[in-house]
Amino acid sequence: MEGRFSLEMDSDPHRWHNLKRDLKHQLGTSGASHWMDELQLLSISPKRVVIGGLEHEIYRYDLQMNHEAELRSALARFYPDKGGFHDRLIEYRMGRATGPKKVVEQVALPFDTAAESTASTPPQFASDSANSPPPQRFQPPVVLAPAVGEFNQLACRAADAILDAPGQRFNPCTIFGKSGLGKTRLLHYLRDALSASHPDVALQLVSAEEFLNEFVQSLRKQRMAEFRKRYRTLDVLLVDGLQILKDAKQAQTELLHTVDTLRTLGKQVVLTALVPPSKIDGLLEPLASRLEQGMVLEILEPSPADRRVVLDQLARQRSLDLPPEVFALVAETVQGSVGKLEGALLRLEAHVSLMAQPITLELTKRLLHDLIPERPVSREEKRFKAAQGILEFLAWKFEVGLDELTSTRREQKLVRVRQIAVLFLKEMTSLSLTEIGELLHRNHSTMHSSLARIEKQLKTDSFFRSKLNAIRQELLGKVEAQDVPARQARLF
Repeated sequence: MEGRFSLEMDSDPHRWHNLKRDLKHQLGTSGASHWMDELQLLSISPKRVVIGGLEHEIYRYDLQMNHEAELRSALARFYPDKGGFHDRLIEYRMGRATGPKKVVEQVALPFDTAAESTASTPPQFASDSANSPPPQRFQPPVVLAPAVGEFNQLACRAADAILDAPGQRFNPCTIFGKSGLGKTRLLHYLRDALSASHPDVALQLVSAEEFLNEFVQSLRKQRMAEFRKRYRTLDVLLVDGLQILKDAKQAQTELLHTVDTLRTLGKQVVLTALVPPSKIDGLLEPLASRLEQGMVLEILEPSPADRRVVLDQLARQRSLDLPPEVFALVAETVQGSVGKLEGALLRLEAHVSLMAQPITLELTKRLLHDLIPERPVSREEKRFKAAQGILEFLAWKFEVGLDELTSTRREQKLVRVRQIAVLFLKEMTSLSLTEIGELLHRNHSTMHSSLARIEKQLKTDSFFRSKLNAIRQELLGKVEAQDVPARQARLF
């Protein structure tokens, strides 16, 4: 069991900063520099080091699997007074810790009798006083400002107006749009920005499902007074996913009264939904009407120009340098929601971080293959694909080279296979004789002459006709004809 410790402020607040700068220099351009600045040293004890400030699980994995040896070495160099770090456990925590910006370290006290005599006393802060800050609590990573384009510009400007004067304009405010367009991100941004600019504001961000679950539990436990006090004394209420309440009439009524109370008191309410309140099936008319009296804004799907703007902003936020050809590919082909663009960037960022490899066009195509839609095959491509399949089958069947069919050689066997090829291509595809001639490197008159000769023989030679019918049936069983008109069923 670990000994008892006290907490104190680091006597040299620049030490952790210098460690990170040294570590970034060691790692060079491995991709870790983007998130290295956010790392926090939360505590050091004889058996454990706690590192926070990791914004994503992929960064924790990268640090733990690829850079922990360098981190241990740096800790030993910059914190020699804390003992060795070779065998000490390093614990990684997601998110940033709230509280003082200075680094807080946990310093081991000597294992003496005085320390043992306090075994039953909880750990104390060395700087404990009436004015001491509360213990640190962990929160999700701070959400960066949404990427702004024409598709969401109005919603983002409304959010800025709410930040300037909560409860004074656009109240209540309902933002709707398809999934993945950034509605939830905008709510989280509002929460973080309001918390930073108005630290004394009573603010709650809750999903509609959480609101419903709390409401049901409060009803069961007969604690509705506590529930109402909690929500109706807020300065800002942010509700995500209003459509979840469509079948919960009592919860809708409670939300209606909550919105009315907060509006009357000049408090801010912001909600998100997939469709406008008036279009949500099962939403009570009074609640829909109340929300429609406020500001109702739509976030649209980003246009190609929007995707380029958004992609540029997202890449800059992540310090991700995309080559021009990669940027163009992602912006033009990853269509739909902003979430897809973010997901695409996360894949590229993770690969750079974990594999320490540059982003190339081929790598991007491989990593994002499921997000990049296949180019539609044109009618012309289908026709020539079917024609190529027929030629390959005949070359295999008669044991000749495919290049021999298109050569200038005039051996009797090659001439006969070319005649059969012209017949089958005419029957089984919609290619003209001119197009067939281009495939076989022959002119139109030659193709017309070849077709006439073989059709004449089919009329007079029953054995040849029978043999060719068998070949035709074998071909139809092997070739996936993409453009086969009704005349393929014609048998001679």
